[in-house]
Amino acid sequence: MSALLRGLASDAWDAQSRCAEWSVHEVVRHLCDMTLKSTALLQGARPGDVDTQNMDPRTAPVNWLYRSAGEAPRDTFVVFEAATAELLTEVDRHLGSAADVQWLYGPVPWSIAALHVFWDAWVHERDILIPSGLPQDSPAVESRAAATYGLLMAGLPTLAAGTSLDETIVLAGDGGGVFRLEARGDLRNGRQFTMAGYPAEGTIWITVDDGDGAGREPELLDGTLVNVIDSLVGREPELTEALQGPPERVQRLSMLRAFMLSRSPEDRSD
Repeated sequence: MSALLRGLASDAWDAQSRCAEWSVHEVVRHLCDMTLKSTALLQGARPGDVDTQNMDPRTAPVNWLYRSAGEAPRDTFVVFEAATAELLTEVDRHLGSAADVQWLYGPVPWSIAALHVFWDAWVHERDILIPSGLPQDSPAVESRAAATYGLLMAGLPTLAAGTSLDETIVLAGDGGGVFRLEARGDLRNGRQFTMAGYPAEGTIWITVDDGDGAGREPELLDGTLVNVIDSLVGREPELTEALQGPPERVQRLSMLRAFMLSRSPEDRSD
């Protein structure tokens, strides 16, 4: 990401990103916000200390941009590099630990918090590259990590709705494989989360195997990794286009996409 940003021409920072209301510069400013806040949480801050309590992902990132209002692109790049270095130092400090941290949606293992930051950056890198017609140079292990977390996030609204999900998805392309997603409400052994003010309680499991799903149950959901992970979080294409399989099963996976594309209460007018 640093190499990509270092190579941007001055006018490229003002270019439209894939996010309808953000330029490339605003995307990078958001990445700085996400990195700074995540590092603070890994260092022991509480969500209320860094404006992430009961976070609504549809509105909070826009509000966070006030931190860097008026900031020049060159200064944003300096913040990005310094914040990234501090985050990686904090990740190194946690290696070998299974400790929980206070996170955007509730307490989670620290590695889940770090993976969220990576997934966010992976998607937003595509928000910068795709409008410019540039390819994403993502190693297979990174694409698989982004897909794993994207599917985990897709399971969170299932818990908020009080339902369960048990699905096998075959994703093609670099980092692809057979992904098993299970989300189950578990009042005794599950974790307690709050997603944009909505309570969610239970457990989510993701397992990944290499292969193409051959020899498994006859009706697997399948698609291209980058398209499916983009779609789950609200980018194009529609999930019904990105993911092939029985429509009712695709629909059950689309709750995160529907939420991200909906209007939040504070956006609604009387």
